[in-house]
Amino acid sequence: MAALKGAPVRQALVLFSGGVDSTYITTKTADQFDKLILMTYRVPGMAGVERSRKMAEQLQRLFPGKLEHRLIDIRDFVNERRGGVVECIRDNVRYKFFYSWCMGCKVSMHLFTMDYCKEQGIEVVMDGSNFYDAHALEQHKSVKDLLSEVYRSRGVEFVTPHYFEARVTTEQRADLEFLRALTLHKDSTEYRAAHLRKLNVDLGFSIGSQYRSNQPS
Repeated sequence: MAALKGAPVRQALVLFSGGVDSTYITTKTADQFDKLILMTYRVPGMAGVERSRKMAEQLQRLFPGKLEHRLIDIRDFVNERRGGVVECIRDNVRYKFFYSWCMGCKVSMHLFTMDYCKEQGIEVVMDGSNFYDAHALEQHKSVKDLLSEVYRSRGVEFVTPHYFEARVTTEQRADLEFLRALTLHKDSTEYRAAHLRKLNVDLGFSIGSQYRSNQPS
């Protein structure tokens, strides 16, 4: 998915964890809108959701008067749609896909966001997914395209700006498929982290390409 081009001035919502990807997308798109709502959800099993406030506050200083951070508890909403631990374990075994717990959370987040945008009159939703984060099914392009269709049916535009962006060309991308499948290619994360450091954004400590001190786990 390409970055937004020529978008009219309006309000948009960013699915915001406080991690590198959602922070990067916020800095790259803030000037295209009058207002960005940084939406963080508390979901079952989540720890450290308050960490997202630290990153949101840094961004609010960079873009004064432009950003609003909202933290909403949707644990009941998620459990009603995804089911609890027993249902998730059953799906893990049935589909031999041991990431279905998080997938269920992400789908629920999107469903809640659709309803929220309809109520608030928000026409654009963005997230910071990237092509190189292959372990997360919801970040695969086919899933992103399907989500876009569902959002569109609700009258909302769902986009993932800079989805393919990294220090690689289109030709090189094909050569990285093997590393991507093993989730070993992290150039996209470091590319985005370097951009944020130039803006004096404190990313906190990292372990390899994982920056976890400013986002929930």
